[in-house]
Amino acid sequence: LRSFVLNVIEAVSFLQNRKSDFTDEKFVSYINAYEKQLLRILDDLGIQSFAPKIGDIATNVEGIEVIGTSPLIEGGKSNGVSETLSEGFIMNFQDGRKEILKTAQVNVYK
Repeated sequence: LRSFVLNVIEAVSFLQNRKSDFTDEKFVSYINAYEKQLLRILDDLGIQSFAPKIGDIATNVEGIEVIGTSPLIEGGKSNGVSETLSEGFIMNFQDGRKEILKTAQVNVYK
């Protein structure tokens, strides 16, 4: 089951990262429908996507992976999340435990 779930997560991530590459509106609508169906399957298994808030300090957020940096802007905090590159996925167990299945990938301010 774990392998199946991880493959579904990879498929969702692939669709989310690549759908902006396409210009054909009908094709994009098919991709969106497929993505929603896969997210529904994950939700039925107790798995949700998550993304940190812009400005959250990266070291204070569980389940993120820093990929790169952005120049610090006015009002921004050093090591604060500047952009979410891809969402993460977390499994919520019935006993209250949580397991991060895929980290959210982010850029942070320098």
